[in-house]
Amino acid sequence: MLTNEAYRKQGIGRVIILQLRKWCADQGVKPVSGCWYYNEASKRTLESAGMVTKTRLLNMKVTYFL
Repeated sequence: MLTNEAYRKQGIGRVIILQLRKWCADQGVKPVSGCWYYNEASKRTLESAGMVTKTRLLNMKVTYFL
């Protein structure tokens, strides 16, 4: 799901997620969603619509010194 930048922070994304959750419930399926680890706005939107974070991808950089 993507909300046009001009319409962000107006609750539109949350409403879309809520409607998708309702559709899933009506169909008898469990909704699953996700977002990139750095997309805090998407995570907040999903959580505000009742989705729960179970796992989180991390961005790690490993440097070896010999």
